[in-house]
Amino acid sequence: MKTLIIQLARFGDILQSTPAINAYKRSYPDREVHVLVRERFATMGQFIMGADKVKVWRTGQILEPLVSNPENTLASIGLMESAVDDLLREGYDKIFNISYSPFSSFLTSLIAVDESNVVGYTRYADGYLSIPDDTSRFFYSQVGIDRPNRVHLTDIFAATLDVQVNDEDKAVHDQWVQPNLIARHKELLRGRYVVLHVGSSQAEKSVGVFKWKQIIRKIKK
Repeated sequence: MKTLIIQLARFGDILQSTPAINAYKRSYPDREVHVLVRERFATMGQFIMGADKVKVWRTGQILEPLVSNPENTLASIGLMESAVDDLLREGYDKIFNISYSPFSSFLTSLIAVDESNVVGYTRYADGYLSIPDDTSRFFYSQVGIDRPNRVHLTDIFAATLDVQVNDEDKAVHDQWVQPNLIARHKELLRGRYVVLHVGSSQAEKSVGVFKWKQIIRKIKK
């Protein structure tokens, strides 16, 4: 039995989906779990302890013929078909699409066979959007793109995978942390600590220094 979890978003979304993926593997240890990520963010796959295999979607490679020459449409289509066939050969009987994007919905519909149980955005045979589960319907109606969200993404991912996340699922294994980094900061890393990532893929998603000071003061209380 194989499960495919599609996460084609950026670093932050991959990291926030990791606890849910870890919880899924813990809940279903006999299942082989594959996670599909974009090539640009494939390095994040090493942090997903719940993934038996990280599959890479090579967008650049697929589009390169078309970008270099607009007449190479068929070449890019051929590469797309080859990438889809690679996923089809895995024979996934369970597919979770936690990307919540138009492209991922088309991809999900292409790799889902009749025996596949699909959760998340996909497509009907006529191409119209299909949202088979309640959590993804909530995301579509209440979250979406550029909308405020009162439910944390980690909770949405967990609800989509229908799992309960515990503290163990949120941890990053020491094997993925650089040994020299641990040696240099051994005293600092002892006990409980918080890591803050202050960057963002888009400037409008970042907050200023003043806001970060407020956040840090709140955490320290």
